[in-house]
Amino acid sequence: MQQDNPYRAPATTDQSAPAPSDDYYRPPRLTVAYLLAWIVLSVVLIAISPNTASFSQQFVWANFILTMIMDLSAALLAAGILGTFVIVRNKLRGIARRLQPGHWLLIILSMTWLARTMIMLGRRLVFGPPHGAAITGPIDLTGAMLGHLPDAAVALATLCAFVWMAVKLRASWSWRVLAVAMVIMTATVELHYLALAWSMSVYPRPGNHWPQLVFSAYSLESVLVLLLLLAVVLTDFTRREYRDGLHWLGVVFVGWMCVNTFTPQIIALVVSWS
Repeated sequence: MQQDNPYRAPATTDQSAPAPSDDYYRPPRLTVAYLLAWIVLSVVLIAISPNTASFSQQFVWANFILTMIMDLSAALLAAGILGTFVIVRNKLRGIARRLQPGHWLLIILSMTWLARTMIMLGRRLVFGPPHGAAITGPIDLTGAMLGHLPDAAVALATLCAFVWMAVKLRASWSWRVLAVAMVIMTATVELHYLALAWSMSVYPRPGNHWPQLVFSAYSLESVLVLLLLLAVVLTDFTRREYRDGLHWLGVVFVGWMCVNTFTPQIIALVVSWS
């Protein structure tokens, strides 16, 4: 019989193949349900996002660019919320036990942006006055000061999350350096909001330039982080590291966050020179 043939080659099974790494899992395919959910979330976030286009009618181009930045940010946030849902669901189901670097970035930044959006909406509905309005009394002063304390709390939570990422991240040293850079930049954001709360004004009052100085440092750090992010991505490409689509969505989040930070400053500078 064939099974008693001593010259027959031993049978091989799939169990002899090496098991894939925890990072090597396929995210769910983009379905119509995900697309519809993204569209609905994008529309809702665009509707509730504050309009930062505050230049005069003479600078229509500047208002258009700022409006497009806010709309694209809302659409990206909607994708981040869905991506975070997928990552958490896969984690709970045991499909992937190790988070890729972009997964960390996607979860932290999307939740941070969502919290800040809700805070801006609550400030517009509850506190006041709106950005740029004059502060006329002690109630407005208290509202302006307390209005920035939730921002500081969110920044502190984000700072702790990035510290945890830097400690727990199982990746190459380049991603750890990026995590440390995110810790430093988030600490600057925390100082910015604390300075705003201390000044008790939505914008710095005459003679109090600390909030603006801290934000200028934050804008400079965002440029450096963007360059560092590009270097880390190139390092991954040279090493041929496997990264899934949700990882790259997290990378896009960081890049857009940096661009969204210094671009309005550049626009304001160009308008002031015009």
